Amino acid sequence: MRSYDPVGGNVLEGHTAIRQFFLSIAGMFETVGLTEEFVHIVGNEVAVKWMGRGIGKNGHEITFEGIDLFEINAAGKIQTLRAYWNKEVAIAALQR
Repeated sequence: MRSYDPVGGNVLEGHTAIRQFFLSIAGMFETVGLTEEFVHIVGNEVAVKWMGRGIGKNGHEITFEGIDLFEINAAGKIQTLRAYWNKEVAIAALQR
């Protein structure tokens, strides 16, 4: 699996790298959740508009949003993820 999360940043290859990235972001939160606002599927491609909400370890509430584009392989597994969101803004809010 290949992940561009966010697009424009480092490309993550494989489950270990993607897991480490997720844990580094999730570790900045006391609580966090994502809500899908829109999902559209065409063939082996999926577009998801989402909203994230959480409370950082610093006690600040944060809201952030993005769009993820998934490419699914013949086995039904995610082959590629392209995530469009502003990671720098979200992290800055968590580090205030």
